[in-house]
Amino acid sequence: NWSRYIYLHERPYRPHAFAAICAELTDESYWEHLSSIWTDAENIVQDHALWASLLKDPGRLSTRHLMMNDEERKRLDQLPDELTVYRGVNHGAHDRGMSWTADPAVAHRFALRFGGHGHPQVLTGRTRKADVIAYLHGRNEDEILLAPEAVTGIIASTVLSLVVVPAFFLIMDDLSRLLAHLFGRFVGKKEEEEEALSNEKL
Repeated sequence: NWSRYIYLHERPYRPHAFAAICAELTDESYWEHLSSIWTDAENIVQDHALWASLLKDPGRLSTRHLMMNDEERKRLDQLPDELTVYRGVNHGAHDRGMSWTADPAVAHRFALRFGGHGHPQVLTGRTRKADVIAYLHGRNEDEILLAPEAVTGIIASTVLSLVVVPAFFLIMDDLSRLLAHLFGRFVGKKEEEEEALSNEKL
């Protein structure tokens, strides 16, 4: 039982235990176990290179969607093609990590998980849905796995502006949708007026 073997190891050593036996696993088992280990892990950055290699295994890429369950795949499909992502950090460390979230409140919580000590920050950036490795909701964190280079335009918000910058991105997203809606109505209304005028001429 490979699951039992993996979980006999302490949490920090489970990725290494998985790597030692992953060649024996089917694609479905590979991604299910990797998803479970990732969700339970506490310090992904400690083994960043190992995680990157496991998530980008060339022989498994075509089945990587199996890392998500049906609900998570559905949630990922519903995301816009370009989206804002957030990451809570402290002391400015690990700002190029792989774990992000679609929920600014989650990032805020992670930034302050040490009681506000140090220099908590929320990083806000943009990415493409096509670059998302996986969307995981097992801990209700709207977690988005991304290669560090897939996140651009990163802005770091200090504790004094943890609400301001994420709110700015949300407002801009809402504003773009509102303008698209209003512009669409304006165009539609103009076309209706022109059609009405044409009918009057007739």
